Amino acid sequence: MSGDRLGRLGRISANQESLYWLFRETRPFAVGAESAFISRRRPSAYGALVEVLCSIRYALYRYDPWKVLRTYDPITVKMAVGASSFQGKSPMREALLDYPGLMEIYTGTTPFEDLDDHAIDALAVAICLLHALRHGK
Repeated sequence: MSGDRLGRLGRISANQESLYWLFRETRPFAVGAESAFISRRRPSAYGALVEVLCSIRYALYRYDPWKVLRTYDPITVKMAVGASSFQGKSPMREALLDYPGLMEIYTGTTPFEDLDDHAIDALAVAICLLHALRHGK
């Protein structure tokens, strides 16, 4: 196995272990993630996305075998926060800045303006999950 592959698998495994302990500490009611998707710009990333989702599912299963990882496709996530669905990451950040009440309750250790695209997506997925739970989905 190549060193790069071992490095990626090691990072995924470490992330999985961290998530397990985070679940134990925070005892989440529900857990959501963006579903794996094939990007025209990076089609080879799909396999890594599936691996990451599997590791999240496994960490959640270790924490509580009855909890389900709820996944949402990127378009659904963008619609939940009111972002344009075809204009990249900037509209997602802008939509979250305008999302009612979010800036008042955001208590992250990193200032909102310094969040990377992954963190922005995670906040959007959390809002999407909240919408689904509120509407019994």
